[in-house]
Amino acid sequence: MALGSTWVSVAVAVVVAAIEAKTTVVSSVDASWKGFGIDTVWTDAQCTDLDNLVNTTAAGCQAVCETTPRCNAINAHVPTGPCALRSCPCQPGLSPGGNLSGFEAFLNVNAACPPTPLFANVFGSGMVLQRAPMQPRVFGLAPPNATLLITVLQTTALRSTEHSGTVRPPPAETPPTTTIANAAGEWSCLLPAFPAGGPFNLTATVVQSADRGGAPAPATPHQQTISDVLFGDVFVCGGQSNMELPVALVNNASAELAASTAFPWIRLAVVGRSSSATPLRDTSAPLLLPWQKASPEALGDGQSWDYFSATCWFTAREVARTFGPTVPLGLIGSYVGGTPIELWTPPNGTLYNGMIAPLTGLAIKAVLWYQGENNSFKPTAWVNYAAQFPAMIQLWRKAWVNNTGIPSLSNFPFGFAQIGPRDCIPCVDHQGDAGTFYGGVRWAQTGFQYSVPNTAMPNSFMAVTADLAEGYSPVLPLVAGCVHYGNKQDVGRRLALGVLNTVYGDATVVAIGPMVTSVTVSESSQLATVTFDPAAGPIEVRNTSGFELSADGAAYFSAVITAHTASSVGLSIPVELNSTVVVSLRYILHDTPCINQTCAVYSSITGLPSPPLIANLAGHAGADPVGWNMTALL
Repeated sequence: MALGSTWVSVAVAVVVAAIEAKTTVVSSVDASWKGFGIDTVWTDAQCTDLDNLVNTTAAGCQAVCETTPRCNAINAHVPTGPCALRSCPCQPGLSPGGNLSGFEAFLNVNAACPPTPLFANVFGSGMVLQRAPMQPRVFGLAPPNATLLITVLQTTALRSTEHSGTVRPPPAETPPTTTIANAAGEWSCLLPAFPAGGPFNLTATVVQSADRGGAPAPATPHQQTISDVLFGDVFVCGGQSNMELPVALVNNASAELAASTAFPWIRLAVVGRSSSATPLRDTSAPLLLPWQKASPEALGDGQSWDYFSATCWFTAREVARTFGPTVPLGLIGSYVGGTPIELWTPPNGTLYNGMIAPLTGLAIKAVLWYQGENNSFKPTAWVNYAAQFPAMIQLWRKAWVNNTGIPSLSNFPFGFAQIGPRDCIPCVDHQGDAGTFYGGVRWAQTGFQYSVPNTAMPNSFMAVTADLAEGYSPVLPLVAGCVHYGNKQDVGRRLALGVLNTVYGDATVVAIGPMVTSVTVSESSQLATVTFDPAAGPIEVRNTSGFELSADGAAYFSAVITAHTASSVGLSIPVELNSTVVVSLRYILHDTPCINQTCAVYSSITGLPSPPLIANLAGHAGADPVGWNMTALL
C-alpha cells in the first residue's frame, strides 16, 4: 500500500511555520486587595489599613517601610503569591493590586502567611516523577538569585505497605543537587535518574538568599517538602469532552469506582481550566485535583465533570494490569470540553498556554489525546485537521524538549482516539453543506494516511472508536446524541494496546485491527474482493454492511458482504455500478457507522475493528473529486 503523504507533509510544514511566526500581545490585569487573595489571611480592617497606608505621602510611606525591621527579611522569603512582599522601599499612591512593598509585614507582624511554596503547582505530595533512563526536572519559584538545595530521600518504612513489598530497593545514597534562582526567582534542576519505586521525600531548601546580602538563611529555613513521591511513568491526557468525561458517568460506574482502590500505585492529578495569552511556566492556580492515589473520590465519585478522565483511567488501568505495582503510573489530566484543536496549539492556543505549557517542564512517558469533534464542521474544518493535528504534535514535542532539556522527548509517543460516533442510530449522516462530518475527521486524524505511525505522524498510535455507540447516551439519555457514549472501558483497552506496543515496545502486542491491503474487482462476476493484512489475525465478520464502492469517487453505494475467508471479504457490486468501472472504495466513514461494536470486520483474536478507509483502486489514482486525499491501493 502506497501512502499519499506529500500533501500532508507540505501542509504540516506550512502550518508549523505559520504558527511559529505569529506573535501575541500581553495585557496587564489589575486586581483588588481581596482579589489578590489577602482576605484569606487578613481581616477587612487590615485591608482598610493597607489602603490608608498606600495613600500616605511619599515621605510617610518611605518612613514606614524603612522603620519596619521585618521588611527586607520577609521580602526575601515570601516572593510571590497572595502574601507576596514586593521590593522595599514602597511607592506612594498605589492602586489596589500594585506594589505592596512590605506593608504585609508591617500590618501582619505575626506572619500569618505561610512560606511561599518553592515547587511549582504541578508538583505535590503523592505525585509520580518520570523514572530512569530520564532525569526528571523539578522547578519552581524562590527569592531572586537565591541558592537552593534539592534533596531526594527514600522513606523505606512506607515501601512494603505501599507496594506490597514488590518495588525495587532504593538506589545508593544520592547527593543533593544545588541550583540558583534567576533574577525573577525562577529555578529548575535535573534530578538523578531513579529506577521505578518509592516512596521518596523531595525537599527544596533556600540555603542562601541574595536579598540577604548572600548571608545564610535563618535558623528556620525557607523549605518545602513533598512526600510520598514515586518514580514511574508519567502520562499527560488531553483533549475535549470525551477525554474529560469522568469515570462516574461511564457504564457500570459504581463498580468501576469501587475497583479503583486496587491500584494505589496509579496517581492522579488534574489541571484546572485556564487560558493565557502567552505560555505559562506554571499553572495559574493550584491543581484542580491535587496529586493523590487512585480512589473513588479521586476519580470523581458523583456526577461532576471535574475529574477524572475515564479514557485516561481505563488506559492506565490496563497498563497497570500488565506491569503491576513495579511501575507506578502518574496521570495528569488537562482537558476542556467543546474545544477545537486551535486552542491547544502553541504558541497562540490559549488553552495550550494555560494548561499544557506548564506541564512541558516535566519529563513524561507519553501523551494520550481525544479531541476532534469541534473540528468536524464543514466545509473545510475537517480537511484542515489533517495538517493541524500533526503540526500540534510536532510543536508539543518541540516545547517539551526546550523546557526539559531532554533530547529524547523530541519524539515522545503520542496516542489518540479517533473520534467516536455522533448519534445513537447507525449510519445517520450529516454530510450536507452545513453541520458536522465526523467520518471526515477520523480520516484526517491519520493525516489522510489510513493508519499511524506514518511519515507525518511518527511514533504515534491510535484507537478506533467509531463502533462504540450504544443506542443511548449516559449524559443525555433522552435525546439522540451519543457523542458522549458510556463505553470508555473499550476505549481504554484499545489505547492500552497501543501503549504496550508503541510506548513500551512490545511488538507481540497487536494494537490495530485488520488493515485492507488490496481490492480486486471482477466485472464478470460482479464481485469485489477486499484482502486484509494477516498481522491482526483471522478476520471476524459481524455485519454485512459497511463497505461502499464508487465509479467516480464522489457518489458511493453500499456493497454488501456476500462471502468471506480468514483474510478477505467478497462484496457484491451495487446495481448502480453494473455498467461502470469501480474506481474507489470506502469503509465506515459515516458519522455513526454502527452501534454496539457491530461494524463489519474485526480481528477474531483481539476484537479490534478494522479502521475507517477511503481509497482509490489500482490504476485510478485520480478519482478524488471531493478532496479526500485518498490512500492508493496497489
